[in-house]
Amino acid sequence: MEKILVIGCSGQIGSELTLALRKLYGNENVYATDIKQAPADILETGPFHILDVLDYNTCCILQYVIISRRCIIWLRYYPAMPKEFRNKPGKSI
Repeated sequence: MEKILVIGCSGQIGSELTLALRKLYGNENVYATDIKQAPADILETGPFHILDVLDYNTCCILQYVIISRRCIIWLRYYPAMPKEFRNKPGKSI
C-alpha cells in the first residue's frame, strides 16, 4: 500500500485532505505532520507527528526516509502562508 506524508495537516486544506486520504488509503498509510498540534479528528484517526520543515536536521531525516528508504511515495505540502505575504499584490514566496 502507498504511504503518504502530509505536511501542514492542521490548516483547513491540510486537515480535510488528510481525512480524505485516510478514507481512501487507510488511516495507517497517511502520516500527518505540522509545526503545531493537530486537531482532534486528525489525532484520533491516524499517525501524527510535530514537524518543522524549516529545521535543517528535520529535512535531512525527511530526505533519508523519502528518498533512501522509499517508505513514502506521496508528499503533500500545505503550509500556512507567512503573514508578511498575505494580501500583498505582487509578492511571491
